[in-house]
Amino acid sequence: FFFLSFLSFLLLLLRVILLRPIEMMLFRRCMSSHVAWRYSRHGAVSEVLERVSVPGGGSVGDGEVLVRFLAAGVTPMDVADMLGVNHVGRKEGRNVATAAGNIGVAEVRAVGTGVDRLSVGDWVVPGRARLGTWRSGDVVMSHSDLVPVPKGIPVEQA
Repeated sequence: FFFLSFLSFLLLLLRVILLRPIEMMLFRRCMSSHVAWRYSRHGAVSEVLERVSVPGGGSVGDGEVLVRFLAAGVTPMDVADMLGVNHVGRKEGRNVATAAGNIGVAEVRAVGTGVDRLSVGDWVVPGRARLGTWRSGDVVMSHSDLVPVPKGIPVEQA
């Protein structure tokens, strides 16, 4: 029990000391339109993370929605993804992600045909990891990868 408590404390300390400055850097730099943070190899965050211009949203197809991320956080999972390790410290054999970011909240800006559970103006969060939430501008995503957020929840808590 003590070990788990100590590990939880260390993870919290990591977030407060190391990840908060990264969150602020991403927030300041992503204010221009259609920017994403990506990595194409594993390694230290400062060495592998790069800011790239990406194409704007475009039109939505069947089962798709156009969203714009309002906020995105940095988690230990994001850092582990970039380092190439899983949650217990072993190297992963999966492909390197193209877009960084696992959590965030987005606003639905357009809805394609066949999407009945989301409407323009709804807020959504990723329903699976590695969708690439560290971005600005509009992006088209499958509605099945997104989960609606109940109305009235502040963006910081969504």
